[in-house]
Amino acid sequence: TPPHDVRHVLACITRKAISTVLKIYQGNDLERLAQRLSELIATPPDGASALDAETVVVQSQGMHHWLSMQIAQRLGVAANINFPFPESFAQKLFDTNVVIRTLGRFSPNAMMWSILGAMPRLMDQPSFNVVARYLDGEGSDIKTYQLAERLASLFDHYGIYRPDMLLDWGRGRGLRSGHAAWQSALWRDLVKGAEGQHPASRQQLFLNAKARPEGLPARVFVFGITSLPPFYLQVLEHVSTFVDVHMFVQSPCDAFWGHAQSERTILKEALAEGMSVEQFKHRFHHESGNPLLTSMGRHIQDFSAMLPLRDDLPMEEEALSVPPIGDTLLARLQQDIFTFTDGATESHDDRQILNDDTSLQIHVCHSPMREVQVLRDQLIDLLKTDQDPADMQPNDVVVMIPDLESYAPYVDAVFSVSPDDPLHIPFCISDRAVSNANPAAAFLMAIYALPASRFTTRDVVQILEIPLVRARFGLSDAEYSAAVRLIARTRIRWGYDVAQRESISGISSQEPAHTWLSGFEQLLLGYAMPGDGMHLFEGRLPDRDVEGADAVTVGKLARFVRNLHEVCMALATPRPVAAWCRFTLELTQRFLLGVYDTRRLIEDVQLLVTAMQDECRLAGFEHSVSVSVFAAALSQRLAQDTERGRYLTRGVTFCNLLPFRGVPFKVICLLGMNDQDFPRGDNPPAFDLMTASPRLGDRSTREDDRYMFLEAILSAHERLI
Repeated sequence: TPPHDVRHVLACITRKAISTVLKIYQGNDLERLAQRLSELIATPPDGASALDAETVVVQSQGMHHWLSMQIAQRLGVAANINFPFPESFAQKLFDTNVVIRTLGRFSPNAMMWSILGAMPRLMDQPSFNVVARYLDGEGSDIKTYQLAERLASLFDHYGIYRPDMLLDWGRGRGLRSGHAAWQSALWRDLVKGAEGQHPASRQQLFLNAKARPEGLPARVFVFGITSLPPFYLQVLEHVSTFVDVHMFVQSPCDAFWGHAQSERTILKEALAEGMSVEQFKHRFHHESGNPLLTSMGRHIQDFSAMLPLRDDLPMEEEALSVPPIGDTLLARLQQDIFTFTDGATESHDDRQILNDDTSLQIHVCHSPMREVQVLRDQLIDLLKTDQDPADMQPNDVVVMIPDLESYAPYVDAVFSVSPDDPLHIPFCISDRAVSNANPAAAFLMAIYALPASRFTTRDVVQILEIPLVRARFGLSDAEYSAAVRLIARTRIRWGYDVAQRESISGISSQEPAHTWLSGFEQLLLGYAMPGDGMHLFEGRLPDRDVEGADAVTVGKLARFVRNLHEVCMALATPRPVAAWCRFTLELTQRFLLGVYDTRRLIEDVQLLVTAMQDECRLAGFEHSVSVSVFAAALSQRLAQDTERGRYLTRGVTFCNLLPFRGVPFKVICLLGMNDQDFPRGDNPPAFDLMTASPRLGDRSTREDDRYMFLEAILSAHERLI
């Protein structure tokens, strides 16, 4: 029997272990969940300092902004609160507690370069025969890059959804024929010398540690996340053995529906059993319930089924559901989902829908432009006619778009009107890709497309259209218009000179007509000597109308085109990625000039290029690559990063589906919900090993989109358009 003091210590430790808990708060109203979170934040845990920061794990920046405003409204201030994403929360714990540190070598972007460097030396292995056959032939360099990019993304998903498989590969286990054989060999090559740095290994080391992790906050809140891979759930459950973890989950239904199936699933199973649907339901006691919930709620069903992952973990639940109220069509649809009933088949004599009910609207339009125009008309009717300004403001409206990049130009064209215009509605577009929203990025993409072009008038003028470029070469808007007019008048078509034409076409010719060089000779001769448009000078026809300010414009234009031609020639030489990055940074200094707020646009692109250079250095990739490979990598990097988001401004917010999923608004509009665009399909590569053996918690883009649509129905307070 241990002495008394030892028993006392053991009892204290036991009580401490029991006192920490994983508590799940479920409710259909996110504002009610935010209220409960605010109440908990207002009461610090025992022994915590008033200066200790709270940690609230969220899934998006939109949720972060909305939740911080909700807390501030309820508590008067929202300060000293960290809002990490699940990945950054876990990685911070790993960095603090795992002895083996990662240097970023296993991020998808760095892994892509590692794979690109490893592929050539592995092609001789028998297991890589199928890969070698695919890469053989014309364009092998760009095909190798594209394969490396897909594999980097796939290995990143393996690290989150199949960490056990990667650990087995590292130990030489689980080797099979087919795609698993060459992927495991490639993985072992990637982790050689860095076995403990990849996420799967770091997670295992963290979970196996018995001591209390360092850097833990006094408690952890998880808010508004309706799906988490088991990788992060295991981290949270391990943390809950040392501190309280409070998870706030939006649950659309108050009834138990965990085993409910959609009509389509029931039909498939009934056919497999050789029964009718009614016979199958009666025999196996199946119920359909609400068809929207059963067909679109599989996402939350799977997540609820995973909690908790460990049977020995103490878990508490608190129900915070509030029945939806109202007699509009939208409110009754929400009520049917909440009660798990099918309003289309049950008798509701007392639930009459008014003829002027506009709470739920569906508009069918013939083009994206028309969709945006109809949306604008609906918002004008909503905001500016028969409305008390205190009841509805533009920031009470969110417009979510599955394919934001395709619709953003139409939104700009329709909504960008003068503030004095009666059709004016303040708006902002959030989360656009840097490649589309930043003119400095557009410049780089146009530059790196030049080697594949014929150096045509259109290729050159579209670069000159960029204000940052015109500012560098001193061309005003009026001079730019004059330059376009001069180019058209001299009939410049393609090719800088005869030599470039020959290199592009492969045809030897001494005829310089319609090249850029011949056009400039014609313009400069017209300025140097009088021309009547009838007489040649050494085989050149001087332009007869170049005088005054046009001469200055011609000089600026000629300097720009000459610099562009020099760059085009330099792009033909392969070089290491680090050299390409330095060359790209030089391009931004040579061709772009920003002042005040536009300087930030250039700096953002320069930071991305520098990050790309650092990722390549971490991967140890020093091979020379062609301009096509580097251009593809740069394009992917610019498309991957989004501009700094603007959320909950004074105007209507246009964004993709993720930032405000589940966040309540008075009016939610869904734009571009076309059959081919939504829900997005799952198109995994043929060598994705997860599709061959799916597990509970695997990500499905299609099911995720379907649940986001259901969340939009539940989150709209007054109208869903």
